[in-house]
Amino acid sequence: MNKIKKLSTGVLLAYAVTVFVFLIYSILLTYTQMTEEHLNLTVIITVIISGLIAGVDTARGQKSRGIFWGALAGSVYSALLIVLMYSMSDVLNIARAILFFIISIVTGSLGGVLGINLKKPEYKK
Repeated sequence: MNKIKKLSTGVLLAYAVTVFVFLIYSILLTYTQMTEEHLNLTVIITVIISGLIAGVDTARGQKSRGIFWGALAGSVYSALLIVLMYSMSDVLNIARAILFFIISIVTGSLGGVLGINLKKPEYKK
């Protein structure tokens, strides 16, 4: 059960970062002369950062197999993101969904490797 809980907190943390970045971007779009021309780049960078965060946070709570837990966290993050994208639009861009899925799995795996290696060492008494 602890593994599922850690996976959930990692994905929720990634979504908190996603919401924060999108909120800041929308405020900038609303109150400045900024245009939407960088929207796609902003979304991709946010997916990269959030996938990495999901992988790091999930793997830090595991004993081994960081790449697996990171990839799992990235895939859960992207699957939920794709469902949210489809629920807000009538058309699902398959190429974009596949791109987000691949990016999230790769960055989640990288985050998992980092997360396993960032664990605090346990000192023997």
